[in-house]
Amino acid sequence: KVNRRRGRFVPKPREKKNVVLTSDLHQLAENARIVWGETGYVVMLTKAYTGMRLGEMFGLRREFCHPYWPASDPDAER
Repeated sequence: KVNRRRGRFVPKPREKKNVVLTSDLHQLAENARIVWGETGYVVMLTKAYTGMRLGEMFGLRREFCHPYWPASDPDAER
């Protein structure tokens, strides 16, 4: 049996990423506003522009989004 992978490593070519237009993202967010309200609109835009995964979006809470979060945390235990 001949091993054809011997020699210098050559990585597989990566797939080209799709470019999504801002107008398409805005339309997606507007559709989410109709279905889920203002929250859906904000979630779709935040997810599109930050690249967050769904679990990260669920974990994102207002009290952790303040620019001075560590200093302004009301609960010192966290």
